Amino acid sequence: MNILPLRRLTFTQYNHIYPSFPPRRYFASTQQKNGKLKTFMRKYGYVGVGVYLGFSVIDLGLTMAAIRIKGADKVEQLEHWVVTKVKTSLGMEPPPVFTPSIQQPRPSWTSIFVLAYGIHKTVLLPVRLSLTAAVTPAVAKKLASLGWIRRQSLPKSR
Repeated sequence: MNILPLRRLTFTQYNHIYPSFPPRRYFASTQQKNGKLKTFMRKYGYVGVGVYLGFSVIDLGLTMAAIRIKGADKVEQLEHWVVTKVKTSLGMEPPPVFTPSIQQPRPSWTSIFVLAYGIHKTVLLPVRLSLTAAVTPAVAKKLASLGWIRRQSLPKSR
């Protein structure tokens, strides 16, 4: 039996065989985004992080409130479905059949948090980043005028 020896391809050889993998434009766009983030952090530092975290807290809280007010019944159905699937896959006895209660449905806070966190991290990320980039210069200038941060850490006006 004649077995050809396997050899490891170098990046150049691999790129020659499969020219579209990995796309070179991906690396260029990643470097540009990292450069913008580094520039933003050099300009504003902790002020930018604080503004982003402030928007994150507000965003997550509003998302949880919206889910709790508008979609509690759907969350309760989803929670029951997930618990049933997990228990049956583990060989445990599934919970009784879901029937919407006559009272106001009350899903657990954990279910609401997990759903809100998913929305917060995926759908609302561009909104948070845009608001942070727009509001941070004004916040930094206001904090500098109050004397809470040094003026030299801010970018110079045009």
